[in-house]
Amino acid sequence: MAEDQESSFKWFLLISFSISWTSFFSGVLYGILGKIIARDVLFIFGTIGPIIAFLSLMATYKNKDYNKDFWRRIYYPKIGPKWLILGTVLLPILLNLSLVLFSLIGTGPTLVFGNLLSKNGLFLLFSLIGILGWYGYAFPLIHKKISNKLQEWKKQFTIKPFKNMEKLTSIFAGLIIGVLWSLWQVPIVFIFESYPESLGVSSFGFWEYFLLIPIQSVTISWVFSKTENSTFTVIIFFLAEITRFFFEISLTFQIIRFVLWILIAGFFVFNEWGLNLIPFLEKDK
Repeated sequence: MAEDQESSFKWFLLISFSISWTSFFSGVLYGILGKIIARDVLFIFGTIGPIIAFLSLMATYKNKDYNKDFWRRIYYPKIGPKWLILGTVLLPILLNLSLVLFSLIGTGPTLVFGNLLSKNGLFLLFSLIGILGWYGYAFPLIHKKISNKLQEWKKQFTIKPFKNMEKLTSIFAGLIIGVLWSLWQVPIVFIFESYPESLGVSSFGFWEYFLLIPIQSVTISWVFSKTENSTFTVIIFFLAEITRFFFEISLTFQIIRFVLWILIAGFFVFNEWGLNLIPFLEKDK
């Protein structure tokens, strides 16, 4: 079973990156040749790579209980009231409240009316659906693999840090998913008028865009694992997070936001390590 899970994770990455990168780089080539419509179509098609990957693997995976549980975690999150509030209410409120707060002190964003039907809008939409693949499908697989590996290390090494490492399984899994998801988006840097390309390689916002993905993934993975892998909470989180793409954000705000996310991620890492900084959430799940 462990080998099947490892194989499924590798197949998910292979299908996702093959479809997406082939489409993205083909779009870059057509853009160079001046074929704008073909470039944009390939750009949009590339975003559905993870969607095709997890749907095809789900179709070939014959475990009905696993498939049923996969969909249950989307539309019927079996989580306690505390986590429901944290995952679906508190995080979105904090994210959007920060926009208002920094606007009041003069360092916040300016509203930019974006078009949801543009290629960047569709990229956000399909990326949101792709969460079902990255977190709903791939995360539990890599989580199990890391858990098994850390248990092996725990038996081999008797020093305390290695014993406590097992508590960070979700953190490691989230970091890996975040890094892979960030790498998956690298080719769109070369597509004219894509969001990262419009930021400019030399800008802080460009690097913040790619670095924030694994940093935020650490926080998301912690909530995700505490809510019985509820993909529903992750979707709600990203629905709130993507609102930032409709604002023109100042450099000061970008730096403050980046630092805050590092502190938030660090908070959850230390909490998992054993400091138990928020015990009221650890009592029941």
